[in-house]
Formats: sequence, structure tokens, C-alpha cells
Amino acid sequence: MSLNVTQQTPNAFDILGKKWNGEIINTLLESKVPLRFTQISSVVTACSERVLTQRLKELESVGIINRISYPGTNKIDYQLTTKGYAMKDFMSSINSWANDYM
Repeated sequence: MSLNVTQQTPNAFDILGKKWNGEIINTLLESKVPLRFTQISSVVTACSERVLTQRLKELESVGIINRISYPGTNKIDYQLTTKGYAMKDFMSSINSWANDYM
């Protein structure tokens, strides 16, 4: 079996290897609707608001999540992009492996 490691593989591990990113992505994968910051922070409880804000900005900058702001309000939602949803099977495999071996 060939692993087909590309030049982009280390970039993927850089993103996923940051603490909280996996939990943030899983939280958004499990949601059927966009989530507010407070909804995400209520799931990722051990992450400080400052770090959660940084991680959301990083995930947005690499195209994994969209930040949706509503004109005339302070409401901001977060949802996965197509690129983010494409991680569903991969994240499921990581979760299964972690449950079996960690």
C-alpha cells in the first residue's frame, strides 16, 4: 500500500497538530447548522477564549471554516467550508484510531 505522501502533507499536519483544532473541527462537523463562538466554546471547554479566537482565525485563513457576520448585528457564526467538510471521513478515522490506541 502506497501512502502517497505529497509536499502538502506536512501542511495538513501543521494545521491538525495544533491543540484544539481537531476538537473545533469535530464540533463543527457534528453540527447541522452554523455555530456561534459561545456554542463552540461550550464544547471546547478547556480552551481559553483567546486561543479559541486564534484557532478560528487560523482555520478560516486556510479555508477550513467560514466566519459569517450579519450586517447590523453583532452576530457571528462559524461553519465548515466544503474543504472542511471534506475532512469528515479523515476525522472519523482519527477518532476511531484514538479510541482504539490512545
